[in-house]
Amino acid sequence: MKYLIIKLGFLITFFSYSKEVLLKIEGSGRGKEYEVMQLQDMGKVVLYKTEGNFKTDLDLYGSTDCLGVFKKINNAADLDLTCDFVDQNNNKMWANILRKTEDIDAGIGRMFIIGGTGGWQYLKGTSCKYAVTINKSIWFTSTICKVKEDNFKKFKDNL
Repeated sequence: MKYLIIKLGFLITFFSYSKEVLLKIEGSGRGKEYEVMQLQDMGKVVLYKTEGNFKTDLDLYGSTDCLGVFKKINNAADLDLTCDFVDQNNNKMWANILRKTEDIDAGIGRMFIIGGTGGWQYLKGTSCKYAVTINKSIWFTSTICKVKEDNFKKFKDNL
């Protein structure tokens, strides 16, 4: 009986999250540093702003602005940004982007969608995975958001 419940739970989870939204986000420049706190030889904490653009696999595209904190202490780097995405229909999505890494020029992190307007509102609460690479002063991300099927349908119906 115990194994039947575990299998049933797996199947429900698997089929509940069977849709994905793919985002490609990129920007130029390493962002603007507004305030910097130097930690002697250990590193620094930076109030940070960056801008970019995005495109989804559903032909949504637009701009993004992010504000947050970047910490580089010893060999570890932490990034904690809140971003405002505006698509071509002037609908918005807001997300928190988090990353902990030892290599600031490449890594993986998490994006949490915290709200939105238009179709984006149906993705609120979605957790996404992203990978980022930086080449010279241009950064590129690939982001995969697993979305519950009913929320995906509402999202798509409201584009």
